[in-house]
Amino acid sequence: MPVVLSLLFYQDTSPYRGPLSFLACLRDHGFTQEMFALIKPVQLIALSALSDDILLIHKRYALLELAQNTFSWDLTHLAPKVFELFERYSLDIEKRKFLLYYLAK
Repeated sequence: MPVVLSLLFYQDTSPYRGPLSFLACLRDHGFTQEMFALIKPVQLIALSALSDDILLIHKRYALLELAQNTFSWDLTHLAPKVFELFERYSLDIEKRKFLLYYLAK
C-alpha cells in the first residue's frame, strides 16, 4: 500500500499562532481521538518559523514547502532554490511544470 502523508498548510502574511497539535484544532476531541487512535498524533509545522536551511533538507518535500511559504519570498530569491532542488531530486516534467505555474500565479 502507498504511504499517505497528511499535510496541512497555513498561509497568511502573519505568523501562525494556533496549536501545533492537529487534534487541538478540532472541536470534538473524543471522536477525533478515537478516529486517530491507531496512528501517531498529527503535528502541525509552522513553515514560516523554519529557516531556509531546514526546509532545504526535506528533500522532495522542500519544493512543496517552499511553494507554500511564498509570502516571505520574492521569486528572484525562490527560483534558484527551486531549480537547485529540481537538479538534486528527480521529479517528472509535469510536476515541475505545475509547480512553476503555481509559483508564477
